Amino acid sequence: MSIDSLSGAVTANEINSFITYMNSQTPPQTPWGTLGGTGHNAWADGTGGRDLEAMGEMFIVSSNMTILNKMINWADYCTSQRNDLMAATNGGQRVLWTGLIDKVWVPNWPTDATSGQSNYCGCESEDTIGHIAFCAKLILQTPAIWNTTVPDGNPYGYGATYFQRATNYLAKCDEANDEYFLKWFVQSGSNLIRPPTNATWTALNENVTAINRQMMFTSGFQRLAEAHEILGDNPARVAQYDAIVKASTTECLNGMVNYPGNPRTAGGQTVYKWGYYPTSTSGAEATEIHAEYDMIGQWRAFGRRSYGFTLSPLIPFANTMIDVTYLGTNTFALNVDGSGGIQGTIYSGWILPADWNPQDYDIVAGAALAHGWYKSSADIEAGILFMKNRRYLQFSVTPSPASKIIQAGSAATFTLNVAPLGGFTNTVSLAVNGLPSGATSNFTLTSINCGTLIYSSTNSAMTIQTSVSTPVGTYPLSIVSTSGSILHTNVVKLVVGNFSVSVNPSSQTISPGGNTTYTINVATNSGFSGNVAFGLSGLPANCSASFSPTSVSGANSSTLNVIASNNATAGNYSLTIYGTNGVTVANTTATLQIAGIATPIWNGGSSTGNYWNDSANWGGISLSANGPLVFGGSARLNNTNNTTAGTTYSNIVFNSGAGTFTLNGNSVSLVGNITNNSANPQTINFGINFGGGVTFDGASNDLFVLGGLTNTLAAPQTNMLTLVGSGQLSDLWKSAGGTNIIFMNDV
Repeated sequence: MSIDSLSGAVTANEINSFITYMNSQTPPQTPWGTLGGTGHNAWADGTGGRDLEAMGEMFIVSSNMTILNKMINWADYCTSQRNDLMAATNGGQRVLWTGLIDKVWVPNWPTDATSGQSNYCGCESEDTIGHIAFCAKLILQTPAIWNTTVPDGNPYGYGATYFQRATNYLAKCDEANDEYFLKWFVQSGSNLIRPPTNATWTALNENVTAINRQMMFTSGFQRLAEAHEILGDNPARVAQYDAIVKASTTECLNGMVNYPGNPRTAGGQTVYKWGYYPTSTSGAEATEIHAEYDMIGQWRAFGRRSYGFTLSPLIPFANTMIDVTYLGTNTFALNVDGSGGIQGTIYSGWILPADWNPQDYDIVAGAALAHGWYKSSADIEAGILFMKNRRYLQFSVTPSPASKIIQAGSAATFTLNVAPLGGFTNTVSLAVNGLPSGATSNFTLTSINCGTLIYSSTNSAMTIQTSVSTPVGTYPLSIVSTSGSILHTNVVKLVVGNFSVSVNPSSQTISPGGNTTYTINVATNSGFSGNVAFGLSGLPANCSASFSPTSVSGANSSTLNVIASNNATAGNYSLTIYGTNGVTVANTTATLQIAGIATPIWNGGSSTGNYWNDSANWGGISLSANGPLVFGGSARLNNTNNTTAGTTYSNIVFNSGAGTFTLNGNSVSLVGNITNNSANPQTINFGINFGGGVTFDGASNDLFVLGGLTNTLAAPQTNMLTLVGSGQLSDLWKSAGGTNIIFMNDV
């Protein structure tokens, strides 16, 4: 790859050299690297994750669709490697420490026996989510392509159009968060990132709170919040993700700023020393790649204005690189405090603090140029060109929304977000051209001194007031921002008249396996002409939808049909319905409620007996085939399965507070695992049949399975039983034929 210079505009040669290089690369075969290999973190801080980030940065720089399409190709491949979507023969379908085949990207190879690492999944997977969500965000920031078909044939079925692809990425990532990360790693109330207290997790001896690991977590949560904010489909989810990121980055920033001995002075500037806070409050963090991730996370959080991060506590991080970590002559220390010897390659995350002190770019990018690190690293090449472009642009003005629809005589307000780039400190002036007749403009701020900003950006509200004589039409307004010889132009659309979209009814309720309809109405002004095409976002997993017709001419209506599959998840979902006419987009929202069946949990509440067919023992909820068997409490601990022998259930779980149970009666069939999360031993006296592979996990205490395994096996390795923790099997196998293989861990 090429770097023509460290200053000026990014050149076509630099962009093309990046494209050529990426065309020669192949994405990782698995989340840990090569198929059958023993790698680690390939889709997180490894090559796959870094290359996804590099493609995203280069698309921001160039708007080149070849780069975005390549990024989508890799994001598709990455998404398909989620544990539950990936074939078992490739290392997927893995039962993790939870006892479940979790919907995550497992970072370690399947046979990694180091402290049970093959069953581990933590911060690295959320970082992978961040890379996928970055791709979705870039698509959603480019509404002109939403309804365009991605030119790849939709190989994984994630959607034919760019919009469908982006929303499917978000759905897969949200699903992983809802079922795993939010459940296990986010502390209720404080929203801090904390480890699970489950004994099986503790046995892994893994860390989640060190700054660099927390910044991996915030990657996914922040990028998803930003993408959903663009869609406007789920404000509650945006608020939840934002609360987690703000809590984490605030804790980490305060820990670094107030690390023992800080603030310090070097080169006449304030600098910091920091380590792996809050895990440790002594020592210095490694410059690569740990402290690099600290910088990436803090830079991302500073850029999201709603978090309220100010510039002054961040400048010393850039100063530290300039005056402490940098040892001169294009060399860097192993640790951020200048100790430990000489560090090799410096990756792109260390270029980002140039927004806080421009000299950081000169040092880090200059060293990369001198060593030639960029030539075979998309991460470093893109990192240099990303900041080179910011320094060339000097500032950005981002208007929101992209278009506004009003009636003649009304006013429309656009928010202009003004942000300095690459350490820019001069004044930006604002003006607008292209107003329709009878309209006037007003800015809350006509000039912004970027040198006095304490945040990453500031806003000026531009209000356009029309008169009753303003003609109906679509008007491109040119927002002109200048600083000296630098001039930027942004265009927004002001629509006077035109059309609107509404939905009736505003809320519908269905059950899994059912369907429902909404009527979508288009209202137009007399000046409107053309078609309105429909789109949808916010559809929950395992649901499908269609419009009939898919577009209408003028004032008309369409029927939206929503179908929920049998495994659709219960809950309330906000659907956003879009109507598109050219570049003009109108939207409205509706609520879809999927009525689900609550999970029965044994509480022994019956007044008559210890039998499973008595719903009073299950909190008033009857058992259903294919559902879970969950035991809690300490009532009627010796109970009997009198449901039909051989009934299939998804799994058996003893909750953390469960007493010492003894389960008797008819045999069951299992498609999932048996897990004891209780501090007490558990006994199962009935026969168990299973298909595929299951795990019996004495996670927190003994698990006694004494009724035998009733499988009739055929081909070798058709059925696999894995034993984890401690316990006992009796009357081991009642089967004919086949090869019986049992894998045992930690027995």
